[in-house]
Amino acid sequence: MTKKINALIIDDDVVSCKKLSEILEPYATCSVFYEGKKAIEAYDSIIRKGDKIDLITLDIAMPLFDGIDTLKELRSIESNYHINKDDSAIIIMITSSFDKHKITESFEKGCNDYIIKPFDEKKLLARLKSNNLL
Repeated sequence: MTKKINALIIDDDVVSCKKLSEILEPYATCSVFYEGKKAIEAYDSIIRKGDKIDLITLDIAMPLFDGIDTLKELRSIESNYHINKDDSAIIIMITSSFDKHKITESFEKGCNDYIIKPFDEKKLLARLKSNNLL
């Protein structure tokens, strides 16, 4: 088996985080965050230490700091550390939002992919493969 990727799961829904962790476990070392601010702080710390995150799954609808604001901050961290597009994390929005404006805004702010909940293992792994993570 190839080396596991490093992943951040950011979602305020405990069930979604558990499901994502279970699906990703054979392929990724996962860190789970239930809100955006803590995930942003952790990502900055990880990058500052010279480590790499390969995958970030991110929910849009979260209290306090929503997914799009979190997405903007994550991409800003990469920019601040001069991480080029090829070395930046693959960010997949995984959300129940069908709002076309939110979907468009997510891509404009730098997400790589978008999955509508409910998701399953087959769909998630297909997206990981299409983003060259598996």
